Order: sequence, then C-alpha cells, then structure tokens
Amino acid sequence: MQQWIGCDAHEKFSVFVAVDERGKASHAVRVEHQREVFRAYLESLPAQSEIAIESMDSWYWLVDEMERARHVPHLTNPLEAKKRMGKPNKTDRLDARGLGVLLRNGTLPEC
Repeated sequence: MQQWIGCDAHEKFSVFVAVDERGKASHAVRVEHQREVFRAYLESLPAQSEIAIESMDSWYWLVDEMERARHVPHLTNPLEAKKRMGKPNKTDRLDARGLGVLLRNGTLPEC
C-alpha cells in the first residue's frame, strides 16, 4: 500500500506521520536531529518514500539526508501549507499529518 509522509521539522527534532491511500494516518514518530538517529529512521522507511517537509532555517541538511536515503523530499511553503490545512488547533502531529494529506491529494504548495 502506498503512503505519503509529512515531516513537521523543528530545530532539534522532526515529527513524521504517514498517510495511506485511504487517508488513514499512522502514529506520530518523533526523531531527534542527531544525524545518525535521523539516518536510521530514514532507513526504516519504505524505499522511495515521498516526504513533505516545510521550508525552515535548517531544512537543507534534512533534505540532503532524505535524498541520501533515496527518498523523494518535497519542500513546501509553510505559510501556504498551514492555510490549506485549515487547522486552528496546531500540534506537531496534526501538522505532519496535514502535510502528508496535502502531498497525497496533490495540493502541497511546493517551493
């Protein structure tokens, strides 16, 4: 079954949520921004996973690691993504899930 992954990135950690073909979301996984920890998590994902990640101060090394693990990162405009998600109550899990849903639906505002 295909899945689309949303990554809500912060300075010291990221939260990942996968969304399947039916729109069902997985549990949230918090991954610390220690390079070896981040790499190990990426290696646990299915090959060629599509991952939506918001543009932020340190996105470049996260995207580099995603590409190194042979995944397909989609860098997104965070302000436009938040508008499209339409969620007044924000949590890391909801943001990651929302990014996955936008990617799944083909409505992710990419940079």
